[in-house]
Amino acid sequence: MQHAVESGHLWRVVRGWYAEPGTDPESIRAIRLGARLGCVSALRVHGAWHPPESGMHVAMPFSADGRRMRAARGDEWAGVTVHWRSRTDRVEWDDGISPVLVAAEHTAQCQPPHLAIAVLDSLLHRRMASLGGVQSVLAAMPAHVRKLAPLVDGRSEEGIESIARYRLHEAGITAVPQVPVPGVGRVDLLIDGWLAIELDGRETHAQERAFSADRRRSALLLQHGVLALHFSYAHVLYEWPLILATVQAALRQH
Repeated sequence: MQHAVESGHLWRVVRGWYAEPGTDPESIRAIRLGARLGCVSALRVHGAWHPPESGMHVAMPFSADGRRMRAARGDEWAGVTVHWRSRTDRVEWDDGISPVLVAAEHTAQCQPPHLAIAVLDSLLHRRMASLGGVQSVLAAMPAHVRKLAPLVDGRSEEGIESIARYRLHEAGITAVPQVPVPGVGRVDLLIDGWLAIELDGRETHAQERAFSADRRRSALLLQHGVLALHFSYAHVLYEWPLILATVQAALRQH
């Protein structure tokens, strides 16, 4: 072990813990804090969709007395959300990260509903958890979280699709994800069989070829009686009222 550290093949994290070069920095930071990566931070490492600007989330057992947190420098715990657990999950502590369904439990209680749905949908779509597993986690939650259970849908391919679908549902609008249109392909969301919501998962959409392909796709959809509205990643996350008002206006004018 010492030779591996000296040669640079392993890094010493804390006593008894070593990491290979390239190990996720937040995982290392959590262990150095005496915690384990949890909630959306753990699910990001597992491969789930990750909400932007959510900070770092860690799991701690209730048995921890908090002395380390109180004694730490102010910046050590900056931006860290702590999830206290009733017991130490041995697998969690041995692996250094919360298991998928434990982290899903954290997420369902911690995140706003539209972000929680996006994360849970990604667990299904990326085959990180089964529908039954996610439903069982939600079934044990308080009533305001249990209501999300019927809305989890693994057909959504991107987090922003799930967010848009959930927020339209909140407004009384049913949007079906990933609906195939003959001769065109699948649309991200389809409302009432004729209004498509197409979402750009990237923060920028500068390539001329991609821009042209989107316009061609919109023209083909219209030939099939489907009107397409295009919105960006930033629109969904930061300008939702614009999307909702546009969709409602289109529905009124149809």
